[in-house]
Amino acid sequence: MTLLLEWLVKTEQLPFARLLVARKGRRVYDRSVASEQSGVQLGDISLDSTLWQIDSVTKVFTSFAAAICVHELRLFSWDDSVGKHLPDAHKLKLDGHRLPTLQECATHTAGLPYDSKFGLGISIKPPFATPSVACDALGRMSLRLQGRLAHPPGVRFQYGWGHKVIAQVIERHTNSSLLAFLQTYLLAPAGLPSSDLQAAPVSNRSIPLCVGLGKQKMAGMKSGDARGYRCQRQRSVPHNLCVGGDGGLHATARALLALAQTLDAGGVLPNGVRVLSAHATDHMIGVNHLPGDKFFPARVLQGNLLDGTTDNGSVVGFDSNGSLGFGLGGYLTTDQTVRLFDTDFIRPRQYGWVGMNGVLFHVDLVERVQVLFFTQLHQSFFRPELAMPGLYTMRKPALLLEYVYRNLLRPRVQVGAASAT
Repeated sequence: MTLLLEWLVKTEQLPFARLLVARKGRRVYDRSVASEQSGVQLGDISLDSTLWQIDSVTKVFTSFAAAICVHELRLFSWDDSVGKHLPDAHKLKLDGHRLPTLQECATHTAGLPYDSKFGLGISIKPPFATPSVACDALGRMSLRLQGRLAHPPGVRFQYGWGHKVIAQVIERHTNSSLLAFLQTYLLAPAGLPSSDLQAAPVSNRSIPLCVGLGKQKMAGMKSGDARGYRCQRQRSVPHNLCVGGDGGLHATARALLALAQTLDAGGVLPNGVRVLSAHATDHMIGVNHLPGDKFFPARVLQGNLLDGTTDNGSVVGFDSNGSLGFGLGGYLTTDQTVRLFDTDFIRPRQYGWVGMNGVLFHVDLVERVQVLFFTQLHQSFFRPELAMPGLYTMRKPALLLEYVYRNLLRPRVQVGAASAT
């Protein structure tokens, strides 16, 4: 396994990487590698206190926070209509359809895709704002919903920003930011410092973000000028910048591992403190919530587009060829997944997600395994020819997981190659 990581860095496919694997409450593998070109110190990558930009893996934290609100604090229900908690939602153009539920927002079936044509309007509150999220001085979001649903709720999977809605509902009911909620209900009970989750990079603790330039000739560059990647340390910004719910968190390895082990243990933190009931945890990561027990194409594990579209951009729904279920905030492997991949390392009840810059969060509920992979290399979904081949490999979790299971967890078992490779 270490040879694979070293090869990816040596061949300039990745600037640096860390792989952490735990099983039944203890770490069984933890290795870091880095190239000199990246300017990153190996010791920084290996530190559990180092912050990583986790991008879409933020959705797992948001879903976990919402599960606490639903099952432990009884603040709202997964079946509640968005309009019950966000009055602005009634301004959406529904074309005769109902408003989505919070659970549909958490499973990307709400009709709220990432699409500029949707017409999302943002209520800006200074001093901090991004193109999609506005914050007040406490880091709480302010969303103004407008436009038209892309499709009726519950009819198809289409990757989108429903977790922004969930985060807004959490913040309105708790009168705190999503970040502050997670610090109170996850980090504090786990005995972890509040600095293990941040809403913005911290200059002396955050790993540089790298941009893959690709191996092909790029416009405006002479042949041979394109290097593997360009890395730049993220500038520190004020810490009350808010978390959008669908992205925005910076997290340490120990915070991610604590969440993964808590989900694996049915809501019990590694120190023995229960923060979520076993039933609520299973509802989040052990049940396929797609309507009618349907499935969506295994694009996440296969490393293709994550937005539920075909290669030509048309929207797809659920079909018999799909294989992945969806829990709340992450993919869920099913019997269908096993039949598709025809390999013994993918089994039902594996849950996880992958961030845009290469952070993988994976929990195996059967074998009690947690796999966390870290790098910070950005690729363009819209110009895949500029993507680094190494990152593309890591964007295929099936391939990475095959190596993990074959070399670390079942060294005496020959694991067949996944069809996703």
